[in-house]
Parts: sequence; C-alpha cells; structure tokens
Amino acid sequence: MNYRAMVYSLIVRIVERIPTIKDLIKRLQHDLLFRLDCGFMLSEDIPSASSYSRLVRKMSQSHALEEIQEQLLRQAITEGFITDDTVAVDATLLKPVIV
Repeated sequence: MNYRAMVYSLIVRIVERIPTIKDLIKRLQHDLLFRLDCGFMLSEDIPSASSYSRLVRKMSQSHALEEIQEQLLRQAITEGFITDDTVAVDATLLKPVIV
C-alpha cells in the first residue's frame, strides 16, 4: 500500500469536494493525471474503500494528526504568522469520511 498517496488523496478529496471515498476511487481509476498528482504510480493498484476505511480508523486512533497540528501551530507562532495568545481551531467545514 502506498500510504503516503492515500493520505494525500484524502486531503485532495476535501479540497476538490469529492463527496465519498467511492467517488475518490472512481476518479483515481479514470483520471490518470489526478492519480499521478495524488502520488500513485500507474503500475500500482488503487486501494479499495475498505483499505481507506482501515487507514482512516488507524489515523483516528493515533495522536499523530494532533501532534502535527501542534507542531504547525508552534512554527506559525515562531515565524510570526500568529501573534495572539489565544488560538481556536474551527473544524466546522471538515466533513467526516463517508465510505
């Protein structure tokens, strides 16, 4: 499994407003440029919906995303992008992954 490409394709799914994982998989199968942009090679198979589901489950059980968010926040404060003492994260626009 190309986990790096899978994670990237999940992010692109949100940006491109692709409604479901099944729609993401269809696009990866039929759009070669999209497939390459997400990091999948032409020689490898596109992961199944269940593979994506397992990856999302493992990611949600891990604290890796929170740690990356904290690192990014510290870096933004250090570099002066954030100057206030109080920071709030608004996740209202993020939608759960629909398989």
